[in-house]
Amino acid sequence: MDFKDELLQTFIEESTDIIERIRKKLENFQESSNKQERFQDILRAIHTIKGNSGTLNFFKIKSITHELESSLLVYKDKEDEIPRKILDDIFKYSDFLENEIINNNLEINNTSDNTSNETFHIFSQEEVPHPKVQDNLNSEKNIDFSKEKTVKEKIENKATNSSNEIIRVTAEKVQQNFDIISEIFLIRNQMKYLVDLHYLKKIESDSFFQNWDFLDNSLRKCIGELEQIALSMRMMPIKTLLRRMEKAVRSYLDEHNDKEIIVQIDGEDIEIDKKILDSLAEPLIHLTRNAMDHGIETIVERKSLNKPPKAIIKLSVQIIANEAIIKVSDDGRGIDEQKVLNSAIKKGMDVKNISSKDEILNLIFLPGFSTAEKISDISGRGIGLEAVKSYVESLGGNLSIKTEINRGTDFILRLPLGMSVVPVIIAKANGYQFAILNNDVFELKNVLPNEIVKNGSESYYKRGNDFIKCFNIEDYLYSHLKKDKEIFNYKEKIPLCIISYAGKIAAVQVGEFISNAEIVVKEYPSISPELPYISGVSILATGESTFVISLTKLCDRITKKSFGKNLGQWCQNE
Repeated sequence: MDFKDELLQTFIEESTDIIERIRKKLENFQESSNKQERFQDILRAIHTIKGNSGTLNFFKIKSITHELESSLLVYKDKEDEIPRKILDDIFKYSDFLENEIINNNLEINNTSDNTSNETFHIFSQEEVPHPKVQDNLNSEKNIDFSKEKTVKEKIENKATNSSNEIIRVTAEKVQQNFDIISEIFLIRNQMKYLVDLHYLKKIESDSFFQNWDFLDNSLRKCIGELEQIALSMRMMPIKTLLRRMEKAVRSYLDEHNDKEIIVQIDGEDIEIDKKILDSLAEPLIHLTRNAMDHGIETIVERKSLNKPPKAIIKLSVQIIANEAIIKVSDDGRGIDEQKVLNSAIKKGMDVKNISSKDEILNLIFLPGFSTAEKISDISGRGIGLEAVKSYVESLGGNLSIKTEINRGTDFILRLPLGMSVVPVIIAKANGYQFAILNNDVFELKNVLPNEIVKNGSESYYKRGNDFIKCFNIEDYLYSHLKKDKEIFNYKEKIPLCIISYAGKIAAVQVGEFISNAEIVVKEYPSISPELPYISGVSILATGESTFVISLTKLCDRITKKSFGKNLGQWCQNE
C-alpha cells in the first residue's frame, strides 16, 4: 500500500467515525437537556470532515460539507427551535455523505468551477433533500435482489475485500503484546536452564518435574493472554453495522408512508471479529428489509389489531460463552406456519416427513421459497434468506427463527467470536480420530446397550421420560471401515453426545471418547469438496491432522437425507 492509499484509508476511517459521532449526537436530540452542546459538537464534526477533505483535495466532499455547515449555522443559538424534520434530514444527509466517502466518490480533481452555481440545499422551504442527495439515497433502496447470484456475490466479495483493510490498534494493546512476548522469552530461558541442570544431573528428577510443571503452566497462561490480545486486535464494535441497518429503515420509510417504524438497538458496543463484522452487512440488512416488507403491518392494520401505530424493529447483540448472538426482531404479523406449509405443497415439495413447527419454518430458507403474494423491490423473491443462511453457516454459525402470529418474529444468528483456539472433544469413528466442537454438545454419556432401542431402521435413546432420536456417527464418517456388528452385540458401554439441533434434543453415538483438548482450528480449504458439517481442520498434539466436526450440522444433513459423499471415502480417494 503506497502513501496515497494509506492517506485515503485513514481519511475514510476517520470520516466514518466522525459521521457515527454525528448520529449519536442526533439521537434523542429534542429530549436532551444539552442541545446547545450537542449541536456545537455536530458543527465541529462537519467542519473537521470539511477541513480534512480540503487538505487531501477531495473537493466534492469539501463542497457538500461546506453547504451542510452553512445550512446548519442558521440554527446556531436557536437549538431549541430545530424541528424533527430537520433532524431527520441531517440523518439522511449523514447517510449520503458516508456513502460518498465509502464509495470513493471524492472528486480529487477540482470541479468547483462546474459546481459553483450548484448547491446542496438540503433544507429548502419544503424541508426536503436536494435532488442529488435524494437520488443517492434512493439508490440505496433499489438494490436488486432479482438474482440469487447478486446476493451471494455481495456477501462473498465483502469477505474477500475485508482481508486487505487496515485495522487500527491502540498503543496500549501493542505494548501489552510486547510485555507478554518478553515473559515468554524469559520462561523459555528458564526452561532451557532447567533442562541443562537435569542433563548435568545437578537437579533431582522430582524437583525437575515440579519446576517444569510450574514453568509449563506459566507458559500456558502467557500464551493464552497473548492469544486474547492478538484476537482483540481484530475485534471491532458492532455498532457501525447496526447503524447501517438503521439507515436501511430510514430509506425504506421514505417510500412507504403507510408504515411507521422505530428502531431500537441494544448491545452496540459489543465487539466481534472484523472479518465477520464486514461480511455480515448484507445478510443483516436483508433480514431488516424482510422484517420491514413482510413482518411490519401498515398503520391502519396495526390500529385494527389494537397495536401501537409505530412498529418496532429491534437489533440486539449479546455474548454468551464464545458466541455472538445477533437478533433482528419485529413486533409485526409473525409467520403463519400453515401458510408456509401450504405454499410448500403448492410448489410441489415433499412435506410428508415435516411435522413440527420448527421444521415447517425452516422451509423458508430453501432456495426460491417465498410466501409473498407479490414481489416488491425490497423482497419477496425467495432468494435472500437462503443466501443469508448459507453464508452464516459458512462462518461456523447458524440462523434460526422464533415467531408468533400477530406478535412478531425473531431471526437469531449465532456466530463464533473469531476464536482460533477452541475447546474440543477428541473422539473416534471406525478407528479414525476427529474433533467435536464443545459448543455443539451439552452432555456426554457412556450408556448400556439396552438403553438404546430400535424402531424399524431408526434408533432412540431414553433420556428421562422421553425417547430422543439417536444417530450413529459411524454410519456416516469412515463408514467403509465399519465393522459388521449390531449395536446390541456390544459388550462395552456406548459413548453418546447429547446435542440440540433444529429445536430438538438428539443423541449421537461415537465409536470412542479419547480426551478433551484445546486446538488451533484452521479454515477448511476452499478447494476441497463441500462438506458443510466440517468446521475446520487442525493438527493434534500427536502430529496427526484431523477434521473438526459440527454434530448439529451433521445431524441436520442426515435428517435432510443430503449427506453426500462419505468423508472416509473422499479421504481414501484423495
